[in-house]
Amino acid sequence: MTKFCIVRFMEKDAVEIVPTLWMASGDTMCWWPPYSSSLKIVNAVQTIKVPNHETWSKHAMILLGGSKRFGNIAQLLFNYFLF
Repeated sequence: MTKFCIVRFMEKDAVEIVPTLWMASGDTMCWWPPYSSSLKIVNAVQTIKVPNHETWSKHAMILLGGSKRFGNIAQLLFNYFLF
């Protein structure tokens, strides 16, 4: 089962790794935490933090890929930007 995905957020044209738990609305939307710290965001992703629907925002996205392991998905993201 896929635990992590690479998504492209439509409104900011940003590509990120997110846990599949953050996916919503038939995999066309994704929850995103309100943190300004990159370290907090990475920690939330790696520990698969449960989205708080009261404080997190939901964004339109396109699913680009997925993997069971964070290390594998990080390599896929690296390759995405390499090519």
